Amino acid sequence: MSLLKHSLWFVPLLVVSLALKFQNATATVEDVNATLSQAAFMLEKQGYEVQIENIGHGRLTVKRGRCSGHVRLMDSHATANTFYRSTLRNFPDIRYAWRGAWYDRRPWLGPLIEFYGAREVARYGIAAKRKPLWIVGLGPECPAEFPATFSDVPLTIRADPHRSTTELNPAHDQL
Repeated sequence: MSLLKHSLWFVPLLVVSLALKFQNATATVEDVNATLSQAAFMLEKQGYEVQIENIGHGRLTVKRGRCSGHVRLMDSHATANTFYRSTLRNFPDIRYAWRGAWYDRRPWLGPLIEFYGAREVARYGIAAKRKPLWIVGLGPECPAEFPATFSDVPLTIRADPHRSTTELNPAHDQL
């Protein structure tokens, strides 16, 4: 009985949170260009030549000597993981970078929770920052200690008063 009594408190909380969400159906927009520019600057300081390409969610082409690779922002839900991996199929070393660290497998829960938290804050007009997930394809000539510090660059999310959440996301159409 005690568990049921305590669980009943969640019903009004759920109703209020859903009402607030439906009332504020403002879409959000991510400042991808600023994040790409900052990450490119960090890699350039480490001696890499970097070219920014606005393909899909954004990509950096990096080169230093014989080392070359692609560094791509992943979409927030990483629903296009297969697509991203296929665009990097020419690179033998594909890894993920998030919060300044390397991962052999895609981090899933942390980036997703961070995205949803920042997005909900941004819907209320407060610019929020999160650390985006990156997928990196490197050539065999690249050093094993390729810097992951670029993945610590924040991505700012803001409310987009010109769109509602019921519209399609144009960034996904460019994948």
